[in-house]
Amino acid sequence: MTNPDVLDTMDVLAEVVTPAKCFNLNLLSLVACRMVNLSLEHGNSDGSCFAYVWFAIVSGPCFGNHRDGFRFGRLAMN
Repeated sequence: MTNPDVLDTMDVLAEVVTPAKCFNLNLLSLVACRMVNLSLEHGNSDGSCFAYVWFAIVSGPCFGNHRDGFRFGRLAMN
């Protein structure tokens, strides 16, 4: 990821994750999904691993997609 605007967006979204977690699971899943989409579209950054972990956490409860959640969790470890 080299686009400074996208990097800034990732940084802002990473800061929003903790308040979103405390406020609403749907908001948390929206933020995590947006971060993952940005990473998939523009390449990985420092915040991508963080996004993959949170997507792994919310994909099962929010979307019933435990299999892909497990895969993104493994991706975050690499």
